[in-house]
Amino acid sequence: MQKLRRLNPFGKKPNKQMREHYSQISSIYTKGRFMNPEASKRSLREIKYKDHIKGILNKKDLKPQVGIIPIIKQGGLIELESQQIGITWLGHSSAVVQIGGKVMLIDPVLGHYVSPFPIKSFSRFYKDIPIRAEELPNIHGVIISHNHYDHLDKDTILAIDHKVGSYYVPLGVNSYLEYWGIEKSKIITMNWWQESQLEDVTIACTPSRHFSGRYGLDADASLWSSWVIQYQDRKVFYSGDSSYGSHYKEIHKKYGSMEIVLMECGQYNKLWPDAHMMPEESLAAAVDLNAKIILPVHWGAFSLSTHQWNDPPKKMTYLANEANMEVIIPNIGQSILLNQTENNESIWW
Repeated sequence: MQKLRRLNPFGKKPNKQMREHYSQISSIYTKGRFMNPEASKRSLREIKYKDHIKGILNKKDLKPQVGIIPIIKQGGLIELESQQIGITWLGHSSAVVQIGGKVMLIDPVLGHYVSPFPIKSFSRFYKDIPIRAEELPNIHGVIISHNHYDHLDKDTILAIDHKVGSYYVPLGVNSYLEYWGIEKSKIITMNWWQESQLEDVTIACTPSRHFSGRYGLDADASLWSSWVIQYQDRKVFYSGDSSYGSHYKEIHKKYGSMEIVLMECGQYNKLWPDAHMMPEESLAAAVDLNAKIILPVHWGAFSLSTHQWNDPPKKMTYLANEANMEVIIPNIGQSILLNQTENNESIWW
C-alpha cells in the first residue's frame, strides 16, 4: 500500500479529525476550507478559466532559448559560519537559506515538471539543475509554503527525506507528506503566527493571500503561508505565493524590518489579481516589510503565466532602482552572502 501511495502524485487532503481540529484553532477555516481574511476570488474557479487555459497551452516565445540561462552547478553548498547568511536560489521559488549554522531548504522542486503528469507546457526551461538531491548536505529544515505542484514536489520530497531533520508546513500540508510516507514525527505543522525553534533559529509561519489544491476535491483544504526565518536580530522573509494585502504590514508590525525578502515576482497576470502580485505590488510588499534587499523569485524555471520569462527581473530591477531599494538577482545556483557588494555584478536575463 505504501508503495502505491509513493507513486500517487496528488497526495491526500486532511482527514475528518484534522478538519475538526482546524475548525477549532483557525478563524479562517470554515465548511472544510480555508478562506483569505481579505475577500478574494479563488483564482481559476472564479476568473475567466477558459482564457487562462488557452493562454497557458498556446503560449509561444515566452520561454528562453535553449542554453541562454546560465546554471551554476556547485556540486554542493559553501560552508558558512553561524554569523553569516547565505542564499542559494535554485530557480522558481526553490532556495537554500543558510542561517545561524543551519541549512534551510525552501519549497524544493528539483523535478522537470510542475504538474501531476509530464506536460510540456509545465516543463522546466532547462535540463540541468543547479544541485541534485544527492549533492545536498544534511538539511536541518524544509519549509513548504503550500501544496501547489510548483512548491510541493512529491519526487523531490522522497529523494531528500533521508537528509531532512524536520519539515515546517502550514496546516493540512502535513497530510500530503504523511500519505507519501514521511514520518509524522518529522513534520511540524503550523498555523499563521505560530513559531518554532530550531536551536537558535526561529521559524515563523506568517500569512499570505493565495489558495491551495492539487486535485480539485481538495480545494483550499490546506493552508498557505509566508515565512520568517530569524537568527538573533537578522531576518529573512519568504513570501510564498501571495497577492498583495494588508498582511505584509502586519508581519512587519510583529517582526520588524527584514534584511532580505525572497519575494514572489513572476507568473503574474491581470486575470488573477487575488492570487499573485504584479511587480509593482511585489515592490510595495517589500516596502511594507521595510526590506533592505529584494530577491525576486517565482520565475526563471517554469512558464506558468503569459508574460515573457524575463519580464520579472527587468521590471523589478527598474522599479527597485526607482525606489532606491537594493535588488539582487543571482544566477540560478549561485550562492550569495549578505553584506557583500559583489553579489549582483552581471545581468544575465
